[in-house]
Parts: sequence; structure tokens; C-alpha cells
Amino acid sequence: MTQANISMNLFAHYALTASVVASALGGIVLTLLLFLDATAPSDDEAPDVVRRRRFVLRLGHTVAAACFAATAVLATVVMSRQSSPRPGDAGRLDQEIRALDTRVSAVETLVQRIAASVETLVHRVEADHAVSTSVRSSADKPAASPR
Repeated sequence: MTQANISMNLFAHYALTASVVASALGGIVLTLLLFLDATAPSDDEAPDVVRRRRFVLRLGHTVAAACFAATAVLATVVMSRQSSPRPGDAGRLDQEIRALDTRVSAVETLVQRIAASVETLVHRVEADHAVSTSVRSSADKPAASPR
């Protein structure tokens, strides 16, 4: 592995870990909002309580949204960097394609030889069958009686 591959793998590892942590944190914040009953305030509550509940609700939603956005950004960055071609990949892929093409050609040649052998065998079996049928039919005919 080259230094670039090692640093990419290290970056991907940490980015994906951070993505999981951010996603979990967003889920925990939303769960806490529901657990603490931080829903929209009702009209009969005191104005200070209403203001505080709205602040907690907005702050919680903002934190959760930021966590999920960070998850999306980190996952997108990792996936886009891993799918980008590396400088030496094109030559290596060309070599692999040529090697596979050679192997496919060898298999095609082998299949053609097998098909020719099968065809020859079928002709022999048909010829043997025709000979044995004609020998049987001539043996089954009654001999002509002398007059």
C-alpha cells in the first residue's frame, strides 16, 4: 500500500466513525426531546414556560439536524473519495482485461474442439447404428427357398 492509500483508508475510517457518532447523537437528541416532552407549548401555560419550551424544542431540532447533516456530508465525502480512480488503476485494469480476454479466447477454443469431437462421435454412432441396423435387418429376412 502506498502512503496515499493508507491516509485515505485512515481518513475513511475516521470519517465513517464520526458519521456514526453524529447520527447517534442526532437520534439521542430527538429521543431526549420526546422523552422530556418538549412538544409545542399549549396556550394555557405561562409565557416564560412557553418561551423556554420553544427554545429547547428549536435548539434540539437544530442540533439533531446539524448531526444528521454532518452524517450525510461525511458519508458522501468518503464514498466519493473511495470511488474516484487512482492514477495507476487504468493500466492495471487494462492488463486485467487483456488477461481475461486471453482466458476467454482459450475457453472458446476448447469449446470449439469439444463441439467438433462431439460431432465426430455423433457421426460415428450414427454410422455404427446404421450398419448394425442393416445387418440385423438382413439377418431377420427369411432365406429364399430354392425351387
